[in-house]
Amino acid sequence: MLDRHSLFWKLAILLVGFCLLMIGLSYTWGQRMELQNAFLSEPARQTLRGYASEAEQAWRSGGWAGLDQWVAAMHQREHGWVGVLDINLKPLDSAVLNPQIMQRLTRLRGVDWPMSRRSVEQPWLRIPFPGAPEQGMLVIELPKRFNPDQHRVLWRIITNGIIPGLFTLLLCVGLYRMLIVPLNQLREQARA
Repeated sequence: MLDRHSLFWKLAILLVGFCLLMIGLSYTWGQRMELQNAFLSEPARQTLRGYASEAEQAWRSGGWAGLDQWVAAMHQREHGWVGVLDINLKPLDSAVLNPQIMQRLTRLRGVDWPMSRRSVEQPWLRIPFPGAPEQGMLVIELPKRFNPDQHRVLWRIITNGIIPGLFTLLLCVGLYRMLIVPLNQLREQARA
């Protein structure tokens, strides 16, 4: 019969504590890595800010017509929706916004914000004009090549598989050295 000081209870408490620790660490590391990998890379941010600067220059130099030409050129460079709006979400070019687009415009993200993984569609970003943010902004559907979660599966494997696996291996080695090695030494001494 097991008494309260038996090795079984000590091992059970050790293993339960270790499992809870691994679950907590795996969850915490996983959340941290998900958050860190939700942001756009610096080259992607610079590219998008460059587009906003180009839009501002097109608006300053050509007005509506200049923006229309720039937006048409952008559709050749990037797939997805592109628009140039004022701070009240009114187009600065000749574009007409349908209700679907207006609904999407209420969920704009900043270029420095984390990108949501819950959305099925690509997020739309607002990038203010660098020279005069109060006069307008570029709104663009994030190009797929800039998606920040390209290494998401790899990080999940590392945080939820490899790291807990290594800690478990260390626990097994520790338990082996603590329990089995002394028993093997006793067996060798008994044989001698």
